[in-house]
Amino acid sequence: MNKDAIIKLVNEQLWTKGEADVPQFKAGDTITVSYKIVEGNKERVQSFRGVVIQIKGSGKTKMFTIRKISNGVGVERIFPLYSPHIESTSRSTRWVSCVAHVSTTCAS
Repeated sequence: MNKDAIIKLVNEQLWTKGEADVPQFKAGDTITVSYKIVEGNKERVQSFRGVVIQIKGSGKTKMFTIRKISNGVGVERIFPLYSPHIESTSRSTRWVSCVAHVSTTCAS
C-alpha cells in the first residue's frame, strides 16, 4: 500500500461528514454551533453562538473561529469544520458588506 492510499483510507475512516453535511457560511456570519460534551459517562449538547471571525485550513482539516461576548468578556472558540462532536451548525444572520450594497443604511 502506498502513502497516498493510506492517507485516503485514514481520511475516509476518521471523517464521516461530507460536504453536504456542512452548512455554508463565511467570516462575518452569526452562527450557532451545537456540539457534544462528554464528562465521564455523561454526554450533553451545548450551544455556542457568535460571529465567525476566521476560517482557515483546507480539505478535511478546515477550522473556523467564533467570537462572542459573555458577561462583558470576549470569548473565542476554534472548531474543526468536520468534527464528529458537532451535532449541528445553523446560520442566524448573514453579514452584508456596505461596500457591496451602497445604501443610506450603512454607517460611514
